[in-house]
Amino acid sequence: MSAIILPAAMRKPDAAAYVGMSVRSFERLVSAGTITPRRAGERIIVYRRSDLDAFVDGLPIGGGDLPGDDA
Repeated sequence: MSAIILPAAMRKPDAAAYVGMSVRSFERLVSAGTITPRRAGERIIVYRRSDLDAFVDGLPIGGGDLPGDDA
């Protein structure tokens, strides 16, 4: 059995899916400077998995009304 290898960097659609949001919502975070793109070539923009993991790790835990809360 082979191990699953995750990429160190990914393009925008994959990066958005990795953090669990739409591409448009992801673009807003990039525009706000919350997530930093990296240039991998003249026309290639990527997002490092470690940066995306740090973003998700920094999100607040719970709070507010979450979808499916009927309390």
